[in-house]
Amino acid sequence: MKKILLSLIFAIAAASAVSAQNLLLANPDNEAYLGARIGVDLTSTSGPSTNTYNNGAGFSIGAVYNIPVWQNLYVEPGLSFFYNTFSEDIIRIPSEDAPGEVPVEQIIPRSIRNFGFRIPLLAGYHFDFTDMVKISVFTGPQLNISLYAHDHIKKLPDVDETLEVGSLFGQNGFKHWDLQWVFGASVAYDRYVFSVQGGVGMTRVFNKTYTPAVTDKLRRNTCTISLGYNF
Repeated sequence: MKKILLSLIFAIAAASAVSAQNLLLANPDNEAYLGARIGVDLTSTSGPSTNTYNNGAGFSIGAVYNIPVWQNLYVEPGLSFFYNTFSEDIIRIPSEDAPGEVPVEQIIPRSIRNFGFRIPLLAGYHFDFTDMVKISVFTGPQLNISLYAHDHIKKLPDVDETLEVGSLFGQNGFKHWDLQWVFGASVAYDRYVFSVQGGVGMTRVFNKTYTPAVTDKLRRNTCTISLGYNF
């Protein structure tokens, strides 16, 4: 009798271990679902001459559709609205007011405000520790489609000159689209999701030409912290 009980205990333990392993790597209950996401963006630019640019901030809100492919492997297309900002300190050197007087440079704050749509196409793998707790890693391309790009320059009381502002789209300005490569991870508890992801600029988002020989070719980099709910 004792041997029979021990055999049953070992059999139950082995079955539980196999079941847990299958759940971790190949959950049989995987199915497609729709999810909502809202996030905070931290933005930066990379390029050959970006020392005057500062980090910016923004937000995004949208939806994803998670599609199982094989075991716990999935693809996740999405669509979201984003609002991002970039900031720059413009260094202005006024003309001499009097012969022999050395002009004093002035720093004028300038912000670039940009909004549009994001279309990510991510692939990932989730590890299901329990029916309630899952950890996912993912990567893939993301297309940003810009609908609005405008600069805003703070008016300084001691600067009488009016600086030109307006739409930044154009041959030597903001691009209507740019491409990023995204990588990140998320933790899901029941239907709630917390994720952190980074997007590295693969194409230029902005060309700024000073002279024919000097051009800033800026790329958009983002770090997004988001919360979500899976339906």
